[in-house]
Amino acid sequence: MRSHGGSVKTSQLSLTTVGQTGTNLKIAPVSGSELTSVAIEGCLNNNPAKGSYPLDGSLVASTTGATATTTHAGITAQGTLTFGGNAAGLEDVFTVSKKG
Repeated sequence: MRSHGGSVKTSQLSLTTVGQTGTNLKIAPVSGSELTSVAIEGCLNNNPAKGSYPLDGSLVASTTGATATTTHAGITAQGTLTFGGNAAGLEDVFTVSKKG
């Protein structure tokens, strides 16, 4: 699955450098395990079926200032993220900011 641009609404997240090496940032839900829910509208052979699937777990991103970066291979290797119950990776570059 690929997504380009836009935004993703997540559950309330905890971001910390405690226990991380270098400039790494651990991102996890404040409560429970669901980071967000991802809607699937249609796939080849209806696999997976149309519906919403949870993105669960945590991940560690490398940072430079407020910019955090993940690679699919790096997140998959961490073994801490699942999508619809299956091992998942995430490749992204995003800016960390606080609202409110």
